[in-house]
Amino acid sequence: MRVFEEISRGLREGRKLYLATIIRSSGSVPAPLHSRMLVTVDRGPVAKGTVGGGCLDGAVMRTVAKGLPEGAGVLERFRLDDEFGETEFTCGGSVEILTEALTRATLPLFEKLLSETGEGRDCVVLTAIRTDGTTLKSLYRPDGSVVVSAGSDPDPVATAEIVRSLDPRTTARTTKSETEERIFEFIESAPPLVIFGGGHVGRAVALYAAAAGFSVTVVDDRPEFAGRERFPGARAVVCERFDTAMERVSPTGKSYVVIVTRGHRHDEAVLGACMRFSPKYVGMIGSRRKVSLTFGRLEKEGISKERLATVHAPIGMPIGARTAEEIGISIVAELIAVRRSAVS
Repeated sequence: MRVFEEISRGLREGRKLYLATIIRSSGSVPAPLHSRMLVTVDRGPVAKGTVGGGCLDGAVMRTVAKGLPEGAGVLERFRLDDEFGETEFTCGGSVEILTEALTRATLPLFEKLLSETGEGRDCVVLTAIRTDGTTLKSLYRPDGSVVVSAGSDPDPVATAEIVRSLDPRTTARTTKSETEERIFEFIESAPPLVIFGGGHVGRAVALYAAAAGFSVTVVDDRPEFAGRERFPGARAVVCERFDTAMERVSPTGKSYVVIVTRGHRHDEAVLGACMRFSPKYVGMIGSRRKVSLTFGRLEKEGISKERLATVHAPIGMPIGARTAEEIGISIVAELIAVRRSAVS
């Protein structure tokens, strides 16, 4: 969601922004679907993000340099073969990239998009490109209800049906009429991650997880380890007892929970409390001996062996990590692997 945060900030500051998005791809391509590149031109063109590097990013920059009018959008199709670009491009696939000159009028949409996805709600963005090149953007929830409207819809029933039919794992949906081309893009919410423990490892996990697109909440009962300044990328920092904080954050089936408190006793208490919920992922730091003893005690408290078997403990991917930063990377790698269904 970083690109949407950058867009909101830039529009509030009155900056000139161009957004390029891969809305469709086929075959072998250098960047995945929904990859985005944001270009600012206030002090010369500066790009953040990528739609594939090299020639593709360069093609977008050339489109921007041509002076795309404010509020306009253009949909370009590229075949990635030897004839594309100044150097060999042998991917062999093809991509469609939507490049837009954003205006301040879209600020409410992007701010609402950030709010919705930050609260764990998926969204659908509809971009309509009119025959004169101007664009209109609307925001929907996956059930077809309107969140932000760009104006009257000539066929709201058909629009709602398309929104409800979208699958986040597949390409954007496009429709055409005599007056406009419409692009429906599913925007997945940032996966909520709750980190119990604001120490060195928790801080590293928060840093890398936020960069990887997780919506981070950090919980610690010590004020010196639960300050906003320690976790600039976190959505929330909670200074509270672990047991009561668990009730406040109430993990859902979309949530990821990382347990890295300052001691075995706190880890065990947090894990026991977490077992009352059904998060997508639960991981606890500790040696195999500590994990075995913790699981044994929790079994005696009535938590089933099958339920405990779903916990990732010891936590993290086995990369030989030693430092807090390395351990943080190993944990976030495991979070990503679960998110992308590379591991269960």
